Amino acid sequence: MDICDINMDKIAKPDLSHLFVPERTWTHWSPESSRQEWNSDPILGDLHIISIGIWAATNKHIVNRADIGENILTYCAKGKGWFRYANRTVEIKPGMVFLVHKGWPHGYGADKDDPWTVYWTHFDGIKSKPLIDLVET
Repeated sequence: MDICDINMDKIAKPDLSHLFVPERTWTHWSPESSRQEWNSDPILGDLHIISIGIWAATNKHIVNRADIGENILTYCAKGKGWFRYANRTVEIKPGMVFLVHKGWPHGYGADKDDPWTVYWTHFDGIKSKPLIDLVET
């Protein structure tokens, strides 16, 4: 399955309008020391959020990585952007979700003229796979 060809009809669509703050970008990162403890914890090791945030309407949001040690789930609420993986670039529009698997080289960024607002989370744990499978079905 193509990573951006997600059947959104199978995923509940929450009303996020109350969260939309177009002039603000917000981020929370868990400390590296906590992440290492969580991976070996019998409960938290199953699935945990490493970071979560909002990138709001800025055309300066561009990321290029050779690798990352966690999974990333991103939802585009407004505007446009792009996502690159496996030598392919896909335009991202409102309502689309993209998923970066742990270890994947990738890049993404906001459109220069109509920059996106995206909600994103980095996550990990042994139960990441069922969540990934749910998003990809």
